[in-house]
Amino acid sequence: MSSKTLNDIQEQATASNLARVFIQQEDDVLLDWGKPQALLQSYSITKSIMGLAIGLLWDQKLLNELHTPIYHFFPEWDQGYKQQVTLWHLLTHTSGLQDDPTYEDIIRAPDSIQLALCAELTSLPGEKYNYNNKATNLIPGVIERITGKSAENFINESLFNPLKIQNFEWRQDKKGNIYGAAGLKIAAEELIKIGKLVLDEGKWDGHSLLSPAWLSLMTTKTSIGAPACALLWWIYENPTIIAAQGYLGQRLYIYPKKQIIMVQQYDRDENPSNQPHNIVDLRELMTQL
Repeated sequence: MSSKTLNDIQEQATASNLARVFIQQEDDVLLDWGKPQALLQSYSITKSIMGLAIGLLWDQKLLNELHTPIYHFFPEWDQGYKQQVTLWHLLTHTSGLQDDPTYEDIIRAPDSIQLALCAELTSLPGEKYNYNNKATNLIPGVIERITGKSAENFINESLFNPLKIQNFEWRQDKKGNIYGAAGLKIAAEELIKIGKLVLDEGKWDGHSLLSPAWLSLMTTKTSIGAPACALLWWIYENPTIIAAQGYLGQRLYIYPKKQIIMVQQYDRDENPSNQPHNIVDLRELMTQL
């Protein structure tokens, strides 16, 4: 293991005001830098947690078809082109739903699910890729319609509890919905467990929590680009790295070839400047370990 590379990672993290870097290879911690158990905003890593939640529904046979139209869950969409929007479109950012990339309209809305349901289409479903926060916020509503439980309770019971993830907080809108697009605060030590679950093809503590079939589907590219979109996860190539990633450089990287998992986190509360943030990406250094 390269101690120089680990030193370089720490230097980059310090220079970029990162709050946390945690690197693990198999069960060995290679680097634990920053404040332990710091509860930090994950931003769009939340989307990837939604991808895992849909996988739990799929594995439990509560959801049989990813191409199920959203109007099966929300009948008000049984009209016009919205009839054609499916869960697959939400998972692949191809719904065509209008979205404000600043996220401000979502924060102002008392009900993030209703806001998404009322949005117009700006392109036909499946016509093109367009990263979409508003559409992803429908996923907690879909989970609730399928399970009869809030998405928060379902994910906590079915994913976080088995992984013994305890240091986290969900952000809710005024209606009490968690956001599917962003809002999960979570410690790096807990995100590492998510990475380990994906790396080990859904196995945890000797048990199968998610099927290899779902993990394979979830990490198969559905778009071109670098990284390419999978099902609310991201795929880098040469070498292959599976990623969950969010605003301001929040990253969970899974490097299967070397069995390495890395989390990097930035703390906007600690650095609240409105100036552009120099986002560091430690992925290339990670591949040198």
